[in-house]
Amino acid sequence: MIGLGLRRFLKRIRSHETWDEAKIAGALPQAEKTLSALSELTAGPHLLGEQLTLADLHLLPVIAYLRLAPEGQALLAKAPKVAAWRETMASRPSVRETRYPAEANA
Repeated sequence: MIGLGLRRFLKRIRSHETWDEAKIAGALPQAEKTLSALSELTAGPHLLGEQLTLADLHLLPVIAYLRLAPEGQALLAKAPKVAAWRETMASRPSVRETRYPAEANA
């Protein structure tokens, strides 16, 4: 899942390079399946319920990269529980203060 967003992000900053669109397209079904599983497992405002855990902190940069790709944004639109979780995480001061500048445009 991280590869999908990372490829698009790197393409933005290295505009002279091209990427294998077939690899990106091939990653979409697995990314969708992963987001679906995360949606089923999400148990509250955080992944495991009411309390922030290492799982939340581990997943956040993966979702941040995914959001940098238009395909990732479309996939997240189909996973409202994951999108709501990301919004919860994005509201944390520590997340706002440490996000990568490109995330502001995604």
